[in-house]
Amino acid sequence: MTNLVNKREVEPKMLISKFSFEIFATKCLEFLIVLLYSLLFVIPGIIKKYQFAMVNYLLADEKYDSKRSKEILDLSRMIMNGHKMDLFLLQLSFIGWHILSVFTLGILEIWILPWQKISETKFILEIKDKFENEQSELFN
Repeated sequence: MTNLVNKREVEPKMLISKFSFEIFATKCLEFLIVLLYSLLFVIPGIIKKYQFAMVNYLLADEKYDSKRSKEILDLSRMIMNGHKMDLFLLQLSFIGWHILSVFTLGILEIWILPWQKISETKFILEIKDKFENEQSELFN
């Protein structure tokens, strides 16, 4: 999605070319943390899921290849600090379209899901760029 949003070339081999044990471990750790928070109550699990919304994008970025699983999760939590509700509202804005798709027996989802994922990707990349710019200003 990031290549698509940034208008770079997209190839099918990109889906599997980046797989590594570190990515697998990060996703397992993310799942375990969200599951444990969800066992407490539903709301803490949802909040953790939004805190980790940045994980996939950080894993796809080559700048963060040297980071370990815990560092990626912590970085995602820091970047999403103050933006979880914004992402929730963005996702909530598509609820009407998803309800309408029920009347088309799900056919409308063919257009809704890519639109929603690209919107989320643009939002996430905007937040990530803003965070990276702020961090670079702090260290310069």
